[in-house]
Amino acid sequence: MDGRKRPAGLAPKMDEYILGPVNGGYAWVIVFCSFMCNLIVDGTCYTFGVFIGDFVNEFAVGKGVVAWAGSLLAGVYMTVGPFVGALSDVIGCRLTLIIGAIIGCLSFVLASQATNIYVLFLTYGVMGGIGLGLIYLPSLMLVNFYFEKKRAMATGIAVCGSGFGTFLCAPFAAWLQDSYGWRGAHLIIGGLVLNCC
Repeated sequence: MDGRKRPAGLAPKMDEYILGPVNGGYAWVIVFCSFMCNLIVDGTCYTFGVFIGDFVNEFAVGKGVVAWAGSLLAGVYMTVGPFVGALSDVIGCRLTLIIGAIIGCLSFVLASQATNIYVLFLTYGVMGGIGLGLIYLPSLMLVNFYFEKKRAMATGIAVCGSGFGTFLCAPFAAWLQDSYGWRGAHLIIGGLVLNCC
């Protein structure tokens, strides 16, 4: 810590909860949690293609129109980064991540009840993108607070969750779709996103 004082009225930052880098032990638990958050966030984001056929049939629109929902999710998820970083500085990484998990869960639960494509754009695309964006950045920032010596390796392991999520979540989403339909699958995906808390 550099000895600077925070302005009155602001929540303590994550680095004020930690006396210094842990560099092992519990820090690896944080890496695992970040890995799982990345697995769920990117796995969820990149399984949209599994559901395109269902959305086309359900809402009677073309694939190009349906693709906007997935594009909105990915675009908003990455675009909110600067706002999420600022929010994390004000209220802390943990609270930001928890808020994101709740918003993300609600977005997929509401998307499962969508009655038209525009509701899907709003719930799945915009709201889901905000929720996933609020999870992604703080989960990576937390790793940096716990490491000094092996920070690059720890961050690399955490980011690796994105690749695993891309591989594992598509067949899992297809199984959910076959077993529960697209609406049931999105309810379950919402529950998975809530686990990022």
